[in-house]
Amino acid sequence: MPDLPSSSVASGGDPYMFKRDHRSMARLNYNHWLHIQLFGYLLHPRIDTPADNSHDGFRVADIGTGTAIYPVALSAEWQRKGLTRLRVDGFDISSAQFPPQAWMPENVRLYVQDAFQPFAPEKHGAYDVVHVRYFSTLVKGHSLQPLVRNLVGLLKPGGYLQWSEPDMSSTKATATSPSTLKGTAEKLSALMKSPRPGVEVE
Repeated sequence: MPDLPSSSVASGGDPYMFKRDHRSMARLNYNHWLHIQLFGYLLHPRIDTPADNSHDGFRVADIGTGTAIYPVALSAEWQRKGLTRLRVDGFDISSAQFPPQAWMPENVRLYVQDAFQPFAPEKHGAYDVVHVRYFSTLVKGHSLQPLVRNLVGLLKPGGYLQWSEPDMSSTKATATSPSTLKGTAEKLSALMKSPRPGVEVE
């Protein structure tokens, strides 16, 4: 069995409000499967993906990849369709939740990268799809434009930015039973509802 990877964090600070322990990893994986159950897709149906292996340049970037659950799931979906030459790269500010590369499918690569900082030149214009989820708690007014500029800069001409966010205004804490304490969950709910400084959402 490969050793678990030692973690690293991109320079420039880490705005992540949650821990990166095993419970948080389980939470991220649960959120992923809940998201797929609600929406029914990994890539939006309007995004054209190759129908066979004659096209080997199709690439997807997953931003804030965390446990790499999205790249692994997308790779598995492609494998079921016989698409073995497509590639998905996962980026995160920290490698603390990355699985060992030896456990990854051959077409999945993981990189430490702060999405609020410029990406390496070789990544510019390299991707057909840039996938982002659950970034709203990380964005502040001064950081929104650089983030969007960095993400769009990864796209090939005509590429797609697939960005999903929950409706924070509807967030609430729900207990599984009357005896369950939910004070921490209520604090988190209030934090998620609080407006991002300098960010207006309509």
